[in-house]
Amino acid sequence: MGIVYKYNEPVGAEDVIQVFKKSGITRPVEQKERIQKMLDHANIILTAWDDDKLVGIARALTFFRKKSPTSKCEGVMTPVKVGDEFR
Repeated sequence: MGIVYKYNEPVGAEDVIQVFKKSGITRPVEQKERIQKMLDHANIILTAWDDDKLVGIARALTFFRKKSPTSKCEGVMTPVKVGDEFR
């Protein structure tokens, strides 16, 4: 079926930790509660799934408003994380 992208799909800390480990990104993967808080407080979570396996994630914090009529939405987006086998 290929990779399916989802918006604000519920995702658990354990799945995210596995993606972080496979992506090589430095995050506190031994602190599951901290990872869960990162997810709980994100306004937007974009995920990539290979069947039922999480293979990529990006999260963002946003104010859901524009600075001006010509600017993009204000907010902060973390780097996208993808496991090595899906790069």
